[in-house]
Amino acid sequence: MTAFHQRFLRLTKIAVLIAAAWTACCAVVLLAVGIISWLRADEWASYPLSSILVTDRTYSLASSREVGPGRVNMTDQMLEWVLGLPAILPLLVALIALLTFWMRLSKLERAAPRTSTDGC
Repeated sequence: MTAFHQRFLRLTKIAVLIAAAWTACCAVVLLAVGIISWLRADEWASYPLSSILVTDRTYSLASSREVGPGRVNMTDQMLEWVLGLPAILPLLVALIALLTFWMRLSKLERAAPRTSTDGC
């Protein structure tokens, strides 16, 4: 592995750790808001993805009008289900993915043979 590749790998690992730390901070904030609301009102506030997106729009596909005005198609049901998921869930999935990627980069860094940087 050349010196350039070693520096690039090290920079990538740092970037991944920063992204993982930011993701963890966002998850901790959501968790803290839930805990605070639980302590105050004795009710856990689970924020769905739709509340994080902060929009008043109704989500539906343009092709959903083909089904009929009074019927709900499968795509709308799936979209409603995804938007109803707790917002912390994608953060935790992203955090796991980032940490897994960081471990893979660390393994690559350890397995790569070191080259000297003195030009010989």
